[in-house]
Amino acid sequence: MKKITSFVLILLFVFSFAQKEKTSIKQEIKKIYSEFNQKNSELSKKYLLKYKGSKNKKLSDTENTALELSRKNDYKKYRDEIEPFIKLKLEKLKILLDKINEENPLIGKTIIYLKDDPVETLSIESAKKSPFYNDFEFIGITKNEEIDFVKRVENIQKIRKDLVENFDTSDFYDSDEITLSVKITFILDEDGFIKKVRPTETNNEEFAYFSALSLYEMNKKYEPSSYRGKPILSRYGLPIKMNFQ
Repeated sequence: MKKITSFVLILLFVFSFAQKEKTSIKQEIKKIYSEFNQKNSELSKKYLLKYKGSKNKKLSDTENTALELSRKNDYKKYRDEIEPFIKLKLEKLKILLDKINEENPLIGKTIIYLKDDPVETLSIESAKKSPFYNDFEFIGITKNEEIDFVKRVENIQKIRKDLVENFDTSDFYDSDEITLSVKITFILDEDGFIKKVRPTETNNEEFAYFSALSLYEMNKKYEPSSYRGKPILSRYGLPIKMNFQ
């Protein structure tokens, strides 16, 4: 098993745009991994464990060649048989995330953005084309008006800290990648809860879904962003990296 050497979360961007219980989400994640680990254990015993300690045996060149060929063949059989269960695990993680997103609809419908910021304006114009935002109100403000729009940047600091403290990799599948990365987008709603969590731009699909679910699993309430004293929803992006050795 690789050792985690670093866990990094970086603020990517912030612009304006009844939760499942923590124990329930954790239990569902545990169940998915328990089912996979059981099958993985069965196949490991069938194909891999018989070679444990074989490197310590004194064998002739011919015997070593035969042993290595047998090991490679059995490892291929193991990979072929475990692959469908890996895909099933990923599908279950995705289904769970979709289910939680669906069960937690947004309350807020107002999105504030800086209309004189070309990058933010481009992002908003792209969002407007999505059917998801059909009934949303988009309010463009200038940088001079931004004093009335409190983005609550400190929220991302709290969320990042909470995620690091709650990220449990005890069941996480041992990946071939040395560094796993994903960008997580989510919305902090008017009620202060994290919703619509989505993983993007990842080099490991399992890490992506696992990270997104871990964000939901915290089930914490934060102070929402506000505009002219009224709470509004805000959209955040959070890159996550985990290094193994």
